[in-house]
This record gives sequence, C-alpha cells and structure tokens, in this order.
Amino acid sequence: SKKMPTVELVLKLLDTRHAKINIDYSENNHVFKSGLLQLKTIDQQGYHRQSAFSLASFARYFLLEGSLSNIDLSHIAEALTSPYKIDATLPFSQKRKTKIHSLSAQLKGLNQPIRLLFEVSCYSAAYFIADFLLLPKHIKRVSLHYEKIAQDKHQLLDGLRFIIHYALLANCAIVIDLSKVAIDRIDPLTLCLVVDTIERSDVHLLLMVPHDRLPPCLSQKSYYHYSVPPLDVAERATVWRYFLDRNGMFTSDQTLDFIADTFCLDFQQIEIAIKRLAAGYDNVSSRHKPINIGLDILLASVKQQSHSEIAQLADKVTPRFSLDDLILPREILTRIQEIIAAVSSRKQVYEHWGFGSRLGYGRGLASLFAGASGTGKTMAASVIAGELGLDMYRVDLSRIVSKYIGETEKNLDKIFTAAREANCILFFDEAEALFGKRSEVKDAHDRYANVELAYLLQKIEHFDGVVIMTTNLSKNIDQAFTRRLQYIIDFPRPDEVYREKIWRRMFTEKAPLDDGVDFNFLARQFSNTGGDIKNIVLDAALMAANSTSQRIDMPILLRASARQMIKQGKVPSPSEFKHYFELVNVQRTEDRGQKIED
Repeated sequence: SKKMPTVELVLKLLDTRHAKINIDYSENNHVFKSGLLQLKTIDQQGYHRQSAFSLASFARYFLLEGSLSNIDLSHIAEALTSPYKIDATLPFSQKRKTKIHSLSAQLKGLNQPIRLLFEVSCYSAAYFIADFLLLPKHIKRVSLHYEKIAQDKHQLLDGLRFIIHYALLANCAIVIDLSKVAIDRIDPLTLCLVVDTIERSDVHLLLMVPHDRLPPCLSQKSYYHYSVPPLDVAERATVWRYFLDRNGMFTSDQTLDFIADTFCLDFQQIEIAIKRLAAGYDNVSSRHKPINIGLDILLASVKQQSHSEIAQLADKVTPRFSLDDLILPREILTRIQEIIAAVSSRKQVYEHWGFGSRLGYGRGLASLFAGASGTGKTMAASVIAGELGLDMYRVDLSRIVSKYIGETEKNLDKIFTAAREANCILFFDEAEALFGKRSEVKDAHDRYANVELAYLLQKIEHFDGVVIMTTNLSKNIDQAFTRRLQYIIDFPRPDEVYREKIWRRMFTEKAPLDDGVDFNFLARQFSNTGGDIKNIVLDAALMAANSTSQRIDMPILLRASARQMIKQGKVPSPSEFKHYFELVNVQRTEDRGQKIED
C-alpha cells in the first residue's frame, strides 16, 4: 500500500526553514473539524509533525485545479451569484434600513462563522439583504436542496459533508430556504441533524423560514435574527425608483405612487418588470439622458409581470358590459353600485381615516351572488371589474381541488398570492363546490375536506383584494363562510317586465329583426332567465342566417324557444305557445322525421 505523506514532509517541501509556522492541531481547527484534512497517526508523545494525513477529495481537487467552478452541485445544492450590484443604497424604509445597518455593523467585526435566521414574507428582498450583509466579507451563497437531502437518510451525512467542504473552500454561506418545503415534510429531527452538523463545521449558515412557520427546533438558536416583512406601499415605490434609476429610466412620483399602491409586487418582480421594460430600448447603458416612462407603458409592463402567475391558475374574464347593460331590479343595482363604491373607498377608510389600525387583517371585500343559472351573476361580476378598472380571473376548480392530501391548500395559496400581486378580482363560479357545508366526519376524507374548507375561509379572511363568488344553491353554503362575507346578493328570476327589456336589449341595430316580432308575448308566455333569452336569440339568428328570408321573425324565435325548453327537459305545450303551437308542433314533427331518415 502507498504511504501517506506526513505533516513534516509537506513543511519541508514548502521550505519553511525561514518562516515560523504555527499549526493548530486541536479539534477546534475547522480544517480538521470538517474533515477537509485528517490526521491518520500520532506518535505516543503526541508529535503531530510525524503524523500521516489525508486530504478530502474536494481539497485535492481545489489544490490541483485552483478553482471549484467545474464542480457539479446540482444533486444537492445550487451555487448562487448575486444578481444585484450592492452599494450603500438600500431601497427600503428608514426603519428597515436602520435595522439592516445595525446588523451589518455587528457582523463586520465578527471573527467566527456567521449564523443568520431570517423570518421572511418577501423572499427576494431577503436575498438582497443577505447579499448586502455577506458580500462586504466576500461571502457568497450556496443554496442547499433541503428536500432532496432530507429524503435520502442513508446519504444524508455524506451529502452534508460534500456541501460543507464546498462552502469552506469557496467561502460560501450555506442557505437553507424552508419556504420551498411543505410544512408537513419538515421532520424536526432531520432538520436539527442538518443544522447541527453544519454548525459544528464552522461554516457560515443562513436559515430562511416563513414568518409564521418557525420550526420549534430553531426557536432556541442564538443566531442573528432578522424579520423581513412584505414591502409596504411606500417601500414598493422606493424599490420601483431604485431599479428604474439603475436601468436609465425615471417616471413621476404620482405614477410611482399609483403603481405601488395598485400592484403588490415583491422585490424581484419589480426588478424583472423594469428589466423587461429596459430591454425594449436600444443600448440603455450608453444613453446620456434617462428615459421618462409614462404611466401607460409602465402599467403594461407591470400587468405583464403581475399577471403571469395568476394566468397559469385561472382564466381571465374580459369585461364587455357596463352598469347600463344590467337589467336588474333597482335594489340589486344599488347593491352592485355599493360594492364598487366600497372597493374604491378602501384607501380613504383604512389609511386616511385610520380604520386600518383597528383591523389585524382582512381589508379585502368578499361577495356572494346567489341565484338561478342565467340571472346575471357572472355579468354583474364582470361589470364590477370593468367599473373598477381591474382584471378579473375565473378560478377553474378542476385545477384547484386535488384528491391528494395537502395539494388543494397549496393551489389555493398560489391563487390568493398571485391575485394579491396582480391586484385582480378572484371569481369563483359555482362556489358551492368549494364552500359547501362541512360534513359529519366519518372517515379521513371527510376530516380533510373540512380542513380544506377551514383553510379556504382563512385565506379569504386574510386576503386584501376582492373576491366574488356565485352559487345556484345558496342553501348549501356553509354558515361559517357566509359570516365572512360583506355582501350577499340574491339575483331573482326576471319578471315579465324585465324579461321584455332583456328581449329587446338582446338585438343590435344591425340585426334583421322582423317588425312582426311580439316581445310582449315572448316575455309573458315564457319565464326565461336572461341566459335563456341570450341562447334563444343566438339560436334564432343562426337559423335566420340560413333561411331564404334572412329575417329573424316570430316563427323562428318561437322554434328557438321550443328548442331551449327541450334542452331543459321540458315539453312545449299549447298553454305556452297559444296560437303559435301548431307552427312549433309541425317543426318538431319535421325534426323527428329528419332524424329517422338520418
């Protein structure tokens, strides 16, 4: 077997005759503690210079190559390069800047490994702050893939040794970001083992945990503790100004205040929106004068950024109607106008009048529209969005509700977070599927369904935006849910007067409507909803387009009405069609004959 080198041999090779070298052979030396260098033999007198030693593979590679840049970490971690040009400028409130500078001063004179614990609500801001604290000490970041390493218990210690050696040689802080880990997948014993192993190695460590999910095993750690709350409106405006300035652009204070107040983007999202905007201008860095960005241009960039997440989870509903298009009883219209006014007045009430200080959370507005299908619930919701100038997204329940435990809550969390950032209206159609009454617990599935409902109620309570839900079955909605609603509006089926208005409103000026159409008869004889009338008129128009007369006349409208009744499982009768029944009956006979021939 090959002989291993001794410490004395290495010192001779380095020609240390004229230099006094003191080597700390104790267990406190992180080179020995981490296993980068291992002493194999020590003589009986404890003379270390005659000891054989071995180098860890990382140390050998580093000495031979002079760099770790080609090391593949993907199976366990990711080496992170700061995307920011860190300087003395911090784009935060004065209160937050004071705390950051205070923490930086404490770390500056520290002669031991840095231990940071961030309780975080805004992660991109947290990473910016981490770089501000670490880069002056030339410390980079390497992010540990916690879930990967925690799942493989057999390779756990080997994996940790690998990343510890890398961090020591590359002068990195190991980052454990628990925001990306489901709370039910964090095993306290495994987390303690990982953290304690890194602590013993004398490597820098940065722990990031959600502000409301600090694991108990970390609460007693004597780390430098820092809380990173979400950006408030003023800070968002400051961050917008900060990145605009660094990309050779500017805009008015009024525009910044409006954008910051309207869209709850985080630190990184603001940066991405501005970089995308800057990419549209040629050779930004070489311009002598900064570009003045108008509201419309900035707004388009913001919407592109803020809506990218919500668009993956819900479908955008484009408002096509105004308040004048709603044909509803006066009291219903009044309630809809009250919702619009309430949303528009939130800033005045919560901020200027100080009512926000009386609320711990829940500054949003949740409404339930109940009524039969086709009574105008969805149309009213889109009118509210249009009047407020907000985008509305319909939540597709098939993408949200999952049979796998915990997945529904994750999807709901994504939905509400994305809606908050985009400042859009969340629209839950047929909400009884999610908000139904809690069932008696008979098995684990029932118990978890109730947990899902409780979680959803909590998300609505804490949501600062606008939520509109519709239901055809208001009696099936859980009372615990209705208590959290500011507005509940029952949409009635239209009576004869409103039905005639809807019939007349459905036809455009260009439509080839026959003068003989009796709207009074159609409204009086058929108790259709607005949705039914829309379907009938569209069906009649398509039939007229293929007729010789090219006119929408009474017979065609009656035949379309009969077809709508049949679709709903009803049989057209003389009591409804009166003297037109024979016309409809003949058409039904012809249709049956055509089916037999086919």
